[in-house]
Amino acid sequence: MSSIDQTLKEVREGLKDLKELKEFLLEKEASTSGTEIPSDIDESALFLNKSKNTIYAMVRNKEIPHYKHRNRLYFFKSELAEWLKGFSQKTKNDINDEVDSILSKKK
Repeated sequence: MSSIDQTLKEVREGLKDLKELKEFLLEKEASTSGTEIPSDIDESALFLNKSKNTIYAMVRNKEIPHYKHRNRLYFFKSELAEWLKGFSQKTKNDINDEVDSILSKKK
């Protein structure tokens, strides 16, 4: 690996570390101040493990909670987490309980 490639690799790793540090500090500040700080699309895509293009498509289709201000997108992680909870899959026990409940009402 050439020295330029090595330097680029180190810069990329440094940028990733800085982004994670920024996210950590913003979360810490939000938890101590009681006010949640909105995330940009990069942070939200990282949080959801989706590409930016996927997030843009979800916004365009109004599938994801978001805010727009001066042509910029903002997201609140608490809202994204709640939104994700809406996709919870039922367990076998949940389904069995539902069936039992429905059958007991029919008696």
